[in-house]
Amino acid sequence: LSVFQLENDGDALPTCYVNDSLIFARPRTAGGCVVTRDPWTTPLTEEGCQAVLGTGNASAVAVFIRRAIDEFFPDSVVESDAGLMGLAAQPPASLFLLAAALR
Repeated sequence: LSVFQLENDGDALPTCYVNDSLIFARPRTAGGCVVTRDPWTTPLTEEGCQAVLGTGNASAVAVFIRRAIDEFFPDSVVESDAGLMGLAAQPPASLFLLAAALR
């Protein structure tokens, strides 16, 4: 899914059609570049963050946050699962703000 689709109820970009048929691009798999709503596999990018936040699922957001902690703050430890779930229930609106909240 594209960020456009996530922000527009699954609709594709109007320019993605040829003769009224949707054009599908081959996903890039090298480097984990495929953005999905799966918090375990989506890239730790702003697009991946928005995809997971868009699910509205605190458990999924918690998985994404834990992955972000492991990646961006490798020497850190989550001391409270309740605190993590509290943050996931009302997460910052962007990856930048999430990183700032985790510092």
